[in-house]
Amino acid sequence: MNTISTINVPFHGDNLYLVNYEGQPFVAMRPFIEGMGLDWASQYTKIKQRFKTCVVNITMQLPCDNQRRSVVCLALKKLTGWLHTININKVKSEIREKVAAYQDRSDDVLYEYWTTGEVKAKANARQSTAKELTPLRQTAERLIATGVGNIYPDIWKYVHKEFGVEHINELLPEQIPQAISFLDALEGEYIPKQQLPQVGLENLAMPMSFFDDFDWLFEEENISKNEALSHADAYPRCMLKTAPEYPNPVGVLLNKLQLAGVDVSAAQIQLRALRNHLRATIMQLDIASRKDTKTLLSNTNVAFNHLKAIREEWRTTLAPAIEKLNPNLEYEVTRRLAEMNGAIYANLMSLQGAKSGKLLA
Repeated sequence: MNTISTINVPFHGDNLYLVNYEGQPFVAMRPFIEGMGLDWASQYTKIKQRFKTCVVNITMQLPCDNQRRSVVCLALKKLTGWLHTININKVKSEIREKVAAYQDRSDDVLYEYWTTGEVKAKANARQSTAKELTPLRQTAERLIATGVGNIYPDIWKYVHKEFGVEHINELLPEQIPQAISFLDALEGEYIPKQQLPQVGLENLAMPMSFFDDFDWLFEEENISKNEALSHADAYPRCMLKTAPEYPNPVGVLLNKLQLAGVDVSAAQIQLRALRNHLRATIMQLDIASRKDTKTLLSNTNVAFNHLKAIREEWRTTLAPAIEKLNPNLEYEVTRRLAEMNGAIYANLMSLQGAKSGKLLA
């Protein structure tokens, strides 16, 4: 019999539902789609046509429902692919911002709930999302490409100083237009807008100093930045996360090329595909690791119970008789059984953590 459980995931004022089905994460799609403000019928038709091998119908009762019914669920690993079938420019203007938020963060939030049970707050909480900051980044990159960067070698430091922040992610959403106006003022003061020069190759450079803006993240992940950047094999897997706050120099370089008028759509779609496949692979590895730990715990517990029974039989029946015949033999067997018990108990404690005492009582 399949074990089914749900995880209630709050997101942008809505409740999304992760379904644990046969040990794999699925997303209940009707609450998800209706939470975005989209039409369920049309999106369901698209899901059946394009993702039919990754859709299951599970008879269950969701927390938002008052009865059991068949629930259409999509594998979490395919959610990003479906989200990118939605053309943000074709949805109603009143829900466009919410749809963009779902496309930007919902898959990351669901994945984090599946792997950790929560979305952990960062120590230095940032106020604006990556999507909200996109116009500001584009403005800065345009100014750097057109020559302001020659006058202000690190243009971001002037933004940081002007608004009293250490990173642009700390800007409040309402400060972003002000920051754009601040940059436009720099451009207007030093370079006539109608005479913008062409982008030079030097402005497309992507040196290792790119990672300087992520010092806080290396510290938060408890990683030595110098060691992580010493060679490719040392770069940690956790820094490859697809969340917006993690470094993505290839994506930034492609954006620079796009802003310069270069068509990089093929490279962009391959990069997104690689990142999605990486996330799916990490998810599968995490699931396999949990299954291996569960099996090892079960086998170790069986061994402990068998040894417990053997020790009891030895203590009450065999040891007294053997002691009369050969006290040294009785002592040696008792000692070795005690060592075995200690070793297995230590393994159980390691596998179960602090709660193992309940199982062993």
